[in-house]
Amino acid sequence: MSKEEPREEHQELLQVVSTLKSRVETLEHEKREMGEILERQRAQQKRTDDQKERVIEHLMKKVNQLIKDKMENCMEKEESKSPVWEESRTDSGSSTHESGGTVLEATRMDSVSNDTEIESISNPSFWSAGSGERNGPDQILETSAVKTTNRGDAVKLPMEEHGVASRQPVSVPTLFRQKVEECQDLIALHYKEDGEWIGITYRQYYHQVNSAAKAFIKLGLKRLHAVCMFGYNNPRWFMGHLAAIFAGGIAAGIYHTNEIDACEYIARDAKAHIFVVEGQREVSIMKEVQERLKQKLVIIQYSGLPDDEDVYTWQDVLDIGEKESDEELKERLAQIAINQCCALVYTSGTSGLSKGVMLNHDNLTWESLAYTDYLGIKPMRVLSYLSLAHIAALIVDLYGSMVHGGEVYFADRTITQGMNLALTLQEVQPTFFFTVPRGWEKMCETIQREIASAPWIKKQIVGLALLESYGLSESCGPHTCGILKDFLIGASGAVREGFHAKIADPDDEGNGEILLNGRNIAMGYLNKEEETKEAIDDEGWLHTGDIVSQYFSEMTGSFCRCFFPWQQRLTLVNGLPLPNLAPDTIAWCRNIGSAANTIHDILEGPDERVMQAIQQAIDEVNAAAYNNQHRIQKWAILPLDFSINGEELTPTAKVRMNIVTEKYKHIIDDMYDV
Repeated sequence: MSKEEPREEHQELLQVVSTLKSRVETLEHEKREMGEILERQRAQQKRTDDQKERVIEHLMKKVNQLIKDKMENCMEKEESKSPVWEESRTDSGSSTHESGGTVLEATRMDSVSNDTEIESISNPSFWSAGSGERNGPDQILETSAVKTTNRGDAVKLPMEEHGVASRQPVSVPTLFRQKVEECQDLIALHYKEDGEWIGITYRQYYHQVNSAAKAFIKLGLKRLHAVCMFGYNNPRWFMGHLAAIFAGGIAAGIYHTNEIDACEYIARDAKAHIFVVEGQREVSIMKEVQERLKQKLVIIQYSGLPDDEDVYTWQDVLDIGEKESDEELKERLAQIAINQCCALVYTSGTSGLSKGVMLNHDNLTWESLAYTDYLGIKPMRVLSYLSLAHIAALIVDLYGSMVHGGEVYFADRTITQGMNLALTLQEVQPTFFFTVPRGWEKMCETIQREIASAPWIKKQIVGLALLESYGLSESCGPHTCGILKDFLIGASGAVREGFHAKIADPDDEGNGEILLNGRNIAMGYLNKEEETKEAIDDEGWLHTGDIVSQYFSEMTGSFCRCFFPWQQRLTLVNGLPLPNLAPDTIAWCRNIGSAANTIHDILEGPDERVMQAIQQAIDEVNAAAYNNQHRIQKWAILPLDFSINGEELTPTAKVRMNIVTEKYKHIIDDMYDV
C-alpha cells in the first residue's frame, strides 16, 4: 500500500466529518428555530388564556353587581309599594380590554358614550316601538313570489319541516344584538395601529353601529336605499355595512380596485347617496361621480383625515349619531322584514356588466349559520384580507365570525406582498382561513420556492390540507363544502343538508348544468328582469351556467380552458404584465434546454423545446383522464398574462370570459378552424 492511499482515505474521512458537522449545526439551528416558534405559540396561548380569565372575572363582577342592584331595587319598590317595575341597566363604566398582551383603553378607536348602546341591547321595547308596521325587525311578509328585481318586494322563504332548513329565520339586527348580549366585553375586531394590534369589544362594535345608523338617517338615508362601502378591509367597513341595515337601508360593497365608471354605475343602480370610503383616492373618485350624477353625495372617510372640508370623518358620523334620539331608528327597525332585501353584492362581471345580487336577511343569517356549523370551527378566529365586496369574504369574515362570537383580524394592504401573508398567518394563527383559488396558487408558488432552497428537514414537515367549496354571489356564498372526513381531491365538496343541487338534462356520461336551491338562493338581480328570469326559474332553482360531472368534481364555463402561468412581472406604472419571464420559469426553460427569457422568445419561432415540453405534459395528463371531455385537445400560449388592469380579470381575479374571447378571438378561431 502506498503512502498516498492512507492520506486519501484520511482526506475523505475529514470531508465526511465536516459534512456531518455541518449537518449537525444545521439541525441544531433548525431545532432552535422550532423551539422559538413553539415558545411564541405558548406565549400567545398564555395571553389568550389570561385574557379569558380576566374577561370571566370581569363578567362575574358585573353579574354580582347586577344581582345586588336588582335586590336593592326590589327592596326600594317594596318599601314604596310602587306597582311600577323600574328596569335596571348594567353600568357601562370605563371598561378596558386586552389584546396581544397589552391593556388598551376601550375608547382607543373612536370616542363614544355607552348609555344608548346598553338601552338598545337590553330593552325589548327598543325593537318594537314606532308607528306603522310594528312587527320588525323579525317579521316575515306574506308572499308567494320566489324572485324579484324590485328593492321593496319580499320573497317566500323556502322553509322545510325538519333539519337545518327548518331553523327559525332571524334578521341581521336581531342576530347581531343576540351575539352582543352573549359576548359584550369579548374582543370582536382587531386592527393594527403603529404596528400594535388594537381590539374592539362586541359592546363597542354594537354601539358604533347603533350611532352610525342614527347618523345615516340624519344624513338623509331613505328606507331601502343603499349605503356603499368603498375601500380596503377595516372595522369601519363592517360597521358601515351593519349600520345601513339597522337604518332600514341596503348595504352594498364596491371593490376597492374599482374606478370611476364602475362606481358611477353602482351609485345609479343602487340609489346610493351615502358612501363610506377609505382614503383620498376613493374620495376623489366619488367626487367625480358626484359631478356626473349632478347630485350631492354624502362622503365619509374612515381612514385618515380628509383633505376636503365637506367630507365627514368616521368620528363626525359617531358624533352626529350621539346627538340623535332613538325614535327614528326604532321606527326603521320596526319596518324591517326578514324576507326583504338588505344587502347588494355586485358581481365582478365575468360575463358582462356587473349585476346587483339582492340578498335578504335570511340569506345572510341562515347561510352563515349553516356554513360555519357544518365546518364545526370553534372558536372562530379569521384573518380578513379578501375584498369584503366579495360574497365569500362577507359571509366568512363578517357574518361567520359574528354568529359564533368570533374574532376578526384585519390585514393591511401589504398583505399580498412577499412573505407578508405567511408572516401574518403565523402571527394571527386563524382557526379558519379562506381564500379564492388564485390566492392558494400564489401561496403554493411561494411555498414551493421556499422548499426548493430549504434544508432537508424542513422539506419533510411542509403540508397543507385544502378543502374546496363551490358557490356564487347568487347562492350567498358556499353551496357545497368540503370537510376532512369526506375529502376528495378534485371535488368541490358535498351538498350539505338543507342545500339542494341537481344536474339539468345530463348527457350519457352524467355531465350537465348544475342547478341550486335552498334558503341561501338570492332574491334576484336589482333592476334586471330578463337576467333574473334566466338565472332563477319559477320553482326557485338557480341556473348557474356551470357544467359539472355527476360527482360535481369539475366546474367550467362555456368551453374548457387551461392556463400555464408564466408568472410574468407586473410594471409598477400601470399594473400590466411585462413580457419578461419570472426566475422560476426561466429556470424551467434552462432545464429543458431553452434559452428563452421573455414570452416573445418563446412565441417567435416558436421555441420547439418549450412547445414539446408542454405537449408532453399535456399528453401525460390526457392519458390519465377518464373520458374524452376531460382531455385537452388544443392549446395556445398568449403573448401576455391576464391582469386586472388589462381587464381580463375581475377584481376577484376571475377571468372575464367575454373580454378574453373578444381580445383573443383570432387565436380561439384558429383552434376551432373558424
